[in-house]
Amino acid sequence: MARGSTFSFLLLSGGVGRRTELSYPKQFHLINGHPMLAYAIIAAIQVDEIDEIIVNCPPGFEEQTENILEAYAASKDHMIVPTGATRQESTRILVENARNDHVILHEAARPVISPDKIVSLIRTERPNVSYCQPIHFSMCSVDPQSHKLLARVDRDTTMNIQLPQKFARTHLAKAHEEARRRRLIYTEDAMLCAEVGGFDVFFEPGWNTNIKITTGDDFRFAESVLQGYRIDE
Repeated sequence: MARGSTFSFLLLSGGVGRRTELSYPKQFHLINGHPMLAYAIIAAIQVDEIDEIIVNCPPGFEEQTENILEAYAASKDHMIVPTGATRQESTRILVENARNDHVILHEAARPVISPDKIVSLIRTERPNVSYCQPIHFSMCSVDPQSHKLLARVDRDTTMNIQLPQKFARTHLAKAHEEARRRRLIYTEDAMLCAEVGGFDVFFEPGWNTNIKITTGDDFRFAESVLQGYRIDE
């Protein structure tokens, strides 16, 4: 990758968070006094290679999202784009609006993110890289209908895919175009890029606290991890 490359930071923030049992989308929930959405934004604005931030949001929350961007990302170009019907469609819309040849894809539901983690991705030579975390517990495949256990899953060759992820924009765009043409549905973009796009995707070691906020217990975990985390507004 050429030195001096600039990146678009694509932030998935369009979910409604039903499993958190909140009356509003979870990305607007306060963690230690700041909306969860802010943590990814503030990490991104501290990375020199990132020159634009693109965020999607649920219908009806455009003004609230814009207010957060103005409060936390005023120093970078930023825009809000519509949310798609699926996560995959939302990512495709984000990619279509990116102006740079390289993108960092992240999601607001992973607030335990720091600038150095983004920089580490950017400085890897390969164009398509995802954080992945080793799995330290036993897993198996099952038949969901009968509840029968079928086979063990080899932990040595199985990893938990995490975000952020780095992609060559054209690679990710072509993968999404092909998935759309073939009516394939993926819930994550590294494997979409590899399996559907046919592009090599590599991994860097992830970190244990990089969880996706899904339940109320996850919020309490994030509050503990992010206690004392400084955000300069």
